[in-house]
Amino acid sequence: MSHGWTQEELGHRSGYDPVYINMLERGRRNPSIRALVDICQAFGVRPSGFMAEVERRLQLTSDTDSMNP
Repeated sequence: MSHGWTQEELGHRSGYDPVYINMLERGRRNPSIRALVDICQAFGVRPSGFMAEVERRLQLTSDTDSMNP
């Protein structure tokens, strides 16, 4: 999801403080479901589509891990 936005721009579009966005990006905070929905909406992505992509990527990682005993 690259839109070329700054953390400040994403914060403005999603309704969250840029510091919070920074903490999410660095893995210092875990977003609530509400925050995920709001951020998806800011990007114009359906939350269900986002979660399906996350699930797909996790499955790929899991499949790769199972191939390397």
